[in-house]
Amino acid sequence: MAAHIEKELQRSSGLLMHISSLPGYWGGGDLGPSAYTFVDMLASSGQKLWQILPLTIPDMTGSPYSSYSAFAQHTGFVSPELLRREGHISDETLSSLEKDNPDPSVRRAALIRLLSRDSRFMSSVSEDMERFQKEEAHWLNDFGLFTSLMWHLGPIWTDWPDMYRDRDPQALSGWQREHAGEILSIALGQYLFSRQWDALHRYAAEKGILIIGDIPIFVAHNSVDVWAHRDIFKLDKKGFPTVVAGVPPDVFSETGQLWGNPHYRWDRLDELNYRWWFDRIEHLLDKVDYLRLDHFRGFEAAWEIPFGNPTAEQGEWVKGGGQKFFDSFRNTFGQPPIIAEDLGIITEEVEFLMDRYHFPGMKILQFSLDSGPDNSFLPWNYGDGHCVVYTGTHDNNTLAGWYQTASETERSNLAEYLGIEGPDIVWPMIETALKSPAVWAVFPTQDLLELGVEARMNLPNTTEGNWNWRMEDLSPLKKALGRLSELCSDYER
Repeated sequence: MAAHIEKELQRSSGLLMHISSLPGYWGGGDLGPSAYTFVDMLASSGQKLWQILPLTIPDMTGSPYSSYSAFAQHTGFVSPELLRREGHISDETLSSLEKDNPDPSVRRAALIRLLSRDSRFMSSVSEDMERFQKEEAHWLNDFGLFTSLMWHLGPIWTDWPDMYRDRDPQALSGWQREHAGEILSIALGQYLFSRQWDALHRYAAEKGILIIGDIPIFVAHNSVDVWAHRDIFKLDKKGFPTVVAGVPPDVFSETGQLWGNPHYRWDRLDELNYRWWFDRIEHLLDKVDYLRLDHFRGFEAAWEIPFGNPTAEQGEWVKGGGQKFFDSFRNTFGQPPIIAEDLGIITEEVEFLMDRYHFPGMKILQFSLDSGPDNSFLPWNYGDGHCVVYTGTHDNNTLAGWYQTASETERSNLAEYLGIEGPDIVWPMIETALKSPAVWAVFPTQDLLELGVEARMNLPNTTEGNWNWRMEDLSPLKKALGRLSELCSDYER
């Protein structure tokens, strides 16, 4: 497990860039050569941080924050190019897959199935894969079953026949025998991702780059986690949620955000010594150096909305794991390398948790200009600098896009408080973050490239047109990273 933030880095910086936004062999980003080139570019420009979004399988809208498994990784990131270079797949086979499958995601699935039926390949990885299956059995076995059941019985587990919905042991054992080859292919995909990711992670470490991962607080209702662990979620007898998570009306939405995720039974989690949560965090900390704990506020209290409500306007705050959970975690693992996503409605109780466990919070410059000089996102209000400053996150507009729609108040405050006047505000904002007291500064890659709203990653409370931004070529980053490197030298990062 990585050391505490203060022991590793002082005044460092880096980029927010999800794997899906990298150039890739079949269109979408993957763990292939471009990922290594990106690491090289970060290192050569003096950057120390690479922040990503969750590596889990995205939902039908493309969101990695609503996966059908909290543990399984997105095999759409498996690089065919690396498999070809290793001699596991030929150029002719790749060409055939491209011809037969116009959809890149279908091609990768077909590639993994092909390898699972290749006796020579499976023999070459058998020892390593057997070790992987044994180490990951606590989630991998259920994931293989669940995925296979979805493929045959439909995507919604509450619609399955009772014996599969309610996990009848005899029925599941029979299914596993009948679909053994298919389930092996599913496990192989996870193994291939793990092998390629671990190699990339090691390479980043050799180059002095720390990877910041992301862990959503909630899981999707239609997930293997809820299906296999119904007792730790607030569900009715048929498996439907009684309440769902979200946030009340805020700056992102007048009607709040109705996420729809089932909420945890923290009392039951406590009885189980938080094993599922601890397994989940440990699993991710094997893959990254630090974790951004999404919606940290929800660990103190979460907004519960009655199931079936059309918006998040009606609900109540219900206590989460809080101090008891984090005390237990610290007693088990020591000081966790966690960044708290402390955005939204932050109470004294939330601040107490952050102070008690010394979790650095997040400061978003785009949020610093909608009020007066006491705004907590303004650099002079960062206290001792135990925080991470961002120009924006995956949920924000780009800086250039933000300024185009900024209010007169925000533009006026930008000039008065930060001494920045438009329209060329992007690099002055980046420089403001770099010279701030914050120990870390992280920038969405889109901001370094001065891109507009067309490069926005996500618009909260919407389901279409998100998560699609991708670079066709990394070369435009070279000049921007050179400029960033010079500023980092000026401000001792």
